[in-house]
Amino acid sequence: MLGTWHRLGYRIAAVLAMLMPFYAHAAPGQSALSNRGDWVYGCDNALHCDAIALLPKNPATGFNTLKLSRARGDGSFFIQIKGLPNTADRYQIFVDDRLADTGAIDSNSGTATINNADALKLARVMARGRSLSIRDASGAVLGQISLTGSTAALRAIDMRQGRKGTKSAIIATGRKQRAKTRALMPDIVARRIIPSPDLPDAVSLVALAENSQCAKKRSDVSQDAAYSLGSKDGKALALVLLNCGAGPSNVYSVALLAVHQDDKNWKFDPVQFDSKSGFAIEGAHQLLVNPAWDQASQTLATRKLTSAAGDCGEFGKFIWDGAVFRLILSETMDQCRGSRDWITVSRATVKMQD
Repeated sequence: MLGTWHRLGYRIAAVLAMLMPFYAHAAPGQSALSNRGDWVYGCDNALHCDAIALLPKNPATGFNTLKLSRARGDGSFFIQIKGLPNTADRYQIFVDDRLADTGAIDSNSGTATINNADALKLARVMARGRSLSIRDASGAVLGQISLTGSTAALRAIDMRQGRKGTKSAIIATGRKQRAKTRALMPDIVARRIIPSPDLPDAVSLVALAENSQCAKKRSDVSQDAAYSLGSKDGKALALVLLNCGAGPSNVYSVALLAVHQDDKNWKFDPVQFDSKSGFAIEGAHQLLVNPAWDQASQTLATRKLTSAAGDCGEFGKFIWDGAVFRLILSETMDQCRGSRDWITVSRATVKMQD
């Protein structure tokens, strides 16, 4: 068994030797987003589009972020403004000092949400406006939203969803028929995990990591963990996460697939992923960033932060399909300007199979 640890340690060491300089200089990967003024926007493979109003580039007080989210076809459409004081129970939205919408503020989250037809109406007003303020029932200003770049962002969403010149467009409405659009969202079939009590023990995991170059970078051995992935061909499978260092905003881990051989012997190999969303990447090699496993949904999430404030980075959620981890949700934000809402760039449907 010790020989197995050493062999795997050499394999991990080869990967980590290339990755060590990457810890301090991690840069965002290629983004699927576009930016106009104070707005950033993008659409995913289901043609669900998001546009976000960011904080202005020049330091400014009293500004909020806004998220506009519109599904393909006749699906959901909403606008949310967060960060409002929950001491106010109602909001009034003024665009160029003219009342555009009013409603209730969620007292728990300080969020104003405008849905469907009301969201479309407000979006059209915003696209023609120069300034937007949120006020309480007495007229006191609760916050502001920058509209710089909003027209270009919303026009691009119309184009992407085939709405230009139609009744459902935000910008440049008309009588045209909506253009046919094709969603390319994959359907994933995942084998449901029947958990096994057989897992590598803590001593095995520590020995495994200490025989690799992770030993010099490990920040918290309590983050080492093993989770059941059920069994295959009569052998128990487990996902092993080994702590492999940390940066200012991120914790790194190596993901291994453990296969129970006999008695206490386990074979360890790198886990296979079909995407690198939310990973630290250097060449063909990868480390998970801030990983989180959810047994109930058998999903593994990664969240790579590129700012200590948590307002930009990359998120990926993967499901174990019985052989590999398949990406079912990817979100990103390449502008570090105050938004805790990120934009979805990829999603998949999942069918569980017993």
